[in-house]
Amino acid sequence: MNGVRAPVARAAATMRGVMADPRAAATRLGALASRLSTAPALWALVIYGAGAFLLTSAAWHDPSNSWPGGCCDPQQSAWFLRWAPYALAHGINPFVTYQLNSPDGVNLMWNASFMALGIIASPITLLFGPVVAYNVLISAGMALGGWFTYFVVRRYTSGVAGPMVAGAIYAFSPYTTQQAILHLQVMFTVLVPLFVLVLDSLFIRRSRPPWVLGALLGLLAALQLLIFEEILATLTIFVVVGLVALGWGRWTDVRERLASGVEALGAAALTFVVLCAWPLYVQFLGPQRIHGAVQDTNAFSTDLLNLVLPTQYQRVSPAAATVISQHFSGLDGEATAYIGLPLLILLVAFVATHWRDIRVRTASVVAGVALIFSLGPHLHIGGQSTGWPLPWWPFAQLPLLQDALPSRLSLYMWLGIAVLVAIAVETAIHAQCWRRTAAGLAAIAVSLAAILPAGLGVWQADTPAFFQSYARHGIPASSVVLIAPFFRDGAGASPMLWAAVAGGGVRMPEAYAFIPAPDGTPMYGPPATNLSTIMEQIQDTGVVIIARGPERDAVAGELSRLQITHIIVGPMDKRAQMVAFFTDLLGREPQNVGGVQLWSNVQQEGVAPAPS
Repeated sequence: MNGVRAPVARAAATMRGVMADPRAAATRLGALASRLSTAPALWALVIYGAGAFLLTSAAWHDPSNSWPGGCCDPQQSAWFLRWAPYALAHGINPFVTYQLNSPDGVNLMWNASFMALGIIASPITLLFGPVVAYNVLISAGMALGGWFTYFVVRRYTSGVAGPMVAGAIYAFSPYTTQQAILHLQVMFTVLVPLFVLVLDSLFIRRSRPPWVLGALLGLLAALQLLIFEEILATLTIFVVVGLVALGWGRWTDVRERLASGVEALGAAALTFVVLCAWPLYVQFLGPQRIHGAVQDTNAFSTDLLNLVLPTQYQRVSPAAATVISQHFSGLDGEATAYIGLPLLILLVAFVATHWRDIRVRTASVVAGVALIFSLGPHLHIGGQSTGWPLPWWPFAQLPLLQDALPSRLSLYMWLGIAVLVAIAVETAIHAQCWRRTAAGLAAIAVSLAAILPAGLGVWQADTPAFFQSYARHGIPASSVVLIAPFFRDGAGASPMLWAAVAGGGVRMPEAYAFIPAPDGTPMYGPPATNLSTIMEQIQDTGVVIIARGPERDAVAGELSRLQITHIIVGPMDKRAQMVAFFTDLLGREPQNVGGVQLWSNVQQEGVAPAPS
């Protein structure tokens, strides 16, 4: 009984103290309310994390050798993740590498090298490997993007349900989940809602000194530059769009806030320049820089039918729809604007009936402009360009923005939709009649069910044991290693993954990266040589090639010019034919070690004389 009486006595004493001192009661109750208010935020993170895990679950059965989605950009991403800690540990310029495209190198600022993510994930990369780090970042990108959106929407709505739904929309939208199949740097959009939070604090709440918020904006901009520069460029456009929509018709209020904005902008610019002067110098004045558009922006545009036709990446995706949607955009993974007819009707009706609500007006303008811009410079319908010019055309002519793929602007559309749905949920919950509440929430649920993502699938890519124990084989760091399959683009880029697993110390003449062509325009990988042409012919066709005469002399000269010291043939199609080619060329059998064929001392022993 004493065990029961003691807590009761303490509770009674507490109540007497509360009644005796109401101020203390208010303080304690306020602290309790504060603790309880954090619970939904923690639950939101748990829910988004669980959703991300479910979508990527197939990869977590063997996270060191598999990842969600497919090839081949994730293999490139694994190399970039390993490069960051390697460069920092060796005290070399992290924005230029000579481990790829040796001896000329690669300017990583013109490639999706996401240096900031590589540094952040370094502990995971060093302890568990680059593929595990990649998987963690894919899942974290979804969960944290949704979580930060939850905090954004909490500022503009009451209750918890609306922000919860908004965060889920942003975390698992077609944009995020489809980009997660190939492009870590494109789907990792966790900083976008943080930009909104800071801008809200600056222009609406004015909760901190402008210079503090400006410095924070500069820091976020620097991080975004070193994650994915394209999002930083396009985000600037939609910050302006959002501020204009917010201030439309309230010009007196806008003028009062401009002074704070100018002060903050100065602090942001100063912070950004201090943090990013070096990488920007490398990009625009450094070695191996390129000129001209990197990709065809017209090809990677949202198809008008994508608004109502799902791709294979939605859970509800009838074959009659996907047979059409598979032709959208340059890649089907870039067709990220599927809203679905139910949600589209719901959004149009809600915006029309709540246009006077400034929250609705601002979010709908951002979403609408993002949708229109995502259609690209010319309208596409059913996979065909109509040639009709659209509002994005002039932006596609501007420096930097000429490299921005319009279809990816659906990111901002989904952020606007997330806010609109959250406000719709709030409106339904506060309806005067429970029937209207039930009907409203049911309509929202049905609309969102149509855009539920399918699981991301898995891609398995085992790394040969040779590369897993690369340091034990005594290959000097200065060595140049030619690895088959030869690669210059995503096809056959497995050697980049193998090099990443090896620790980043493998120097190769190959590269899946943008490098300058002789005229400075971008091209994938090094220019073709006699050697690379032969290797690619073997890989593509399986033809047996025995180099003789001038061809053999040319290959010998290329091995010498590229200073290749080792040749490795790893797991690949037409492997026997590739081994036969190098065995004849070098006049000796390879070592069979760790699942690869290895020829060492290539420079010393050279190419064997052709048999008479």
